[in-house]
Amino acid sequence: MARNEFLLMRILIFISLLFFSYHLMFTVFTPIIAPEGFLDNFDMLSFIVTAIGVHALLALAAFIASRFNSKRSFGTSLFMLSWITPVLYLVFNIDLFTKLSFVTISIWLLFISLLDLKFKTLKKNIVKNYRDLILYIEN
Repeated sequence: MARNEFLLMRILIFISLLFFSYHLMFTVFTPIIAPEGFLDNFDMLSFIVTAIGVHALLALAAFIASRFNSKRSFGTSLFMLSWITPVLYLVFNIDLFTKLSFVTISIWLLFISLLDLKFKTLKKNIVKNYRDLILYIEN
């Protein structure tokens, strides 16, 4: 396994474990000791962790499935599902974005624009390399 593949697999496993531990903490332990209405403040954080976690789980499954030597590989389907599922989750939870304040939206837009300026030339290559690493496509 190449160094990049090993690094990608470690990142995907870490994010998946973080996703499980976050949801375990907020569904099992926190409701026992938290006061009433405390968990309402974590809706947006829960949304972001869930969207990234679902993508990481499905991308890890695509990473593993693409390494099998079988005639029927589900790697490409799982990879497409890893992008479609968070988008569908966004559509079903669009009401979270109506609760955002103007300051939060402006900070996010500034952050995204700064990242876009920094990675404008690399954006296409990063996504292509990420797809190639997960689906085991040789260049």
